[in-house]
Amino acid sequence: MLPRPRPLLQRARCEGQDCCFLPGGGRHPGETLGSTVRREVHEETGLDVTPQRLLWLREYVGSRHGGAPEDHRVEAIFPCRPEGDPESSAATPQTTCRPAWNGWSWRR
Repeated sequence: MLPRPRPLLQRARCEGQDCCFLPGGGRHPGETLGSTVRREVHEETGLDVTPQRLLWLREYVGSRHGGAPEDHRVEAIFPCRPEGDPESSAATPQTTCRPAWNGWSWRR
């Protein structure tokens, strides 16, 4: 476990601006949430993690917010324990963005 848990954000350029976001993506059919977290974090950052408890859950239904009726998302955030040395993890050619350890701390 990290001495001071910090969010792992991804740095990217979107529409000409620098931005940061949490690693994530879609669940494959039959895949558990924990397996999805492990796979997506590894694909996007090259880091192997073990998901801990569910921290946050949000359901978005586009038609209730002026969006497209087919836009229906369920978003979940899990704090994770990195496997190995997370400071030595670096993006590989297969990852989509460069990982960035943010200085923020998780509040309990």
